[in-house]
Amino acid sequence: ETNLPIHVDEEPLTCVVRGAGRILDDLNKYRAVLTT
Repeated sequence: ETNLPIHVDEEPLTCVVRGAGRILDDLNKYRAVLTT
């Protein structure tokens, strides 16, 4: 166990789409993380 707080959303697919959208909005910021 990590003892990290978590939240299980009622619409997980919506969360994935929103997260992907945020990455695409600022791709240069996340480029290093995405290419490793």
